[in-house]
Amino acid sequence: AWIELFADSMQMQNSLILFLNVFVDWVYFSMDLKGLGEKLSGQLAVLFPLMGSVVVFMCFMGRSGEHLEWLQTAVWLWMFGVQGSWICYSLRCVRVAGLEKEASS
Repeated sequence: AWIELFADSMQMQNSLILFLNVFVDWVYFSMDLKGLGEKLSGQLAVLFPLMGSVVVFMCFMGRSGEHLEWLQTAVWLWMFGVQGSWICYSLRCVRVAGLEKEASS
């Protein structure tokens, strides 16, 4: 049923939120890149509501129960595509900031 797809999608988003918040805390505290950590946190504050809104919209489109496999694939591609892109971008930012910090030391 579509409600199971919705519940699974929200559970997946909660897991991503937890993982990425730990990542941002690692950048902020362990790497001591406070400015970058605040920037990444601000980006996630915009990204997660946007991502969740799109997922809710997609799940409500599938209320008829038809083509749920396709819809589940679309939700996963959306969530992991958006988050994968953000993770690659943020890792690049961390690498550049780390190199700049190392060069200034």
